[in-house]
Amino acid sequence: TDDAISIVWAKPEIIAPVLKDTSITYTISITGTDIKPLTTNDLQLEITGLAAASLYTISVVATLQDDRLSDPDSLPRELLVVTAPSAPPPPEVRNIDNHRVTLRMDMSQISVPSGVSKDYLSILYYQVGERGEIVESTNTSFIQRVWIGRYNKIYLGNLIKGTTY
Repeated sequence: TDDAISIVWAKPEIIAPVLKDTSITYTISITGTDIKPLTTNDLQLEITGLAAASLYTISVVATLQDDRLSDPDSLPRELLVVTAPSAPPPPEVRNIDNHRVTLRMDMSQISVPSGVSKDYLSILYYQVGERGEIVESTNTSFIQRVWIGRYNKIYLGNLIKGTTY
């Protein structure tokens, strides 16, 4: 989402036979936040309180809980993740024809992480029934390359006259 991520990991693949029944804890660190390292016995964690459209490095370290070990920590496994951008305001309807609509999107309202470019717009639209419900099997995904400039026009065609989208 735009403010949370869920991560899942596996137990270490190789553990000495003498330590196979040893308890393992996992320490998860997140760079780019004020969140202190989190420790859990689970193999998954949801991290909340993140910023939209931001890049984070997440590190997981397994620790064997055995006093006989001088260095019970595994090497860290790192993952780069990006939270989803906040939803931009809806596009402005510019023109409606019989089977086509022209929309205008203000690109300055779309935030992305530093170093990430806005190359494509992904649009999902669908038919809406009489009671406001999504009509099944009408989801249409449309991807359009972004033009240079503040505003981008989006042309959606093959629409059915008299239908709500």
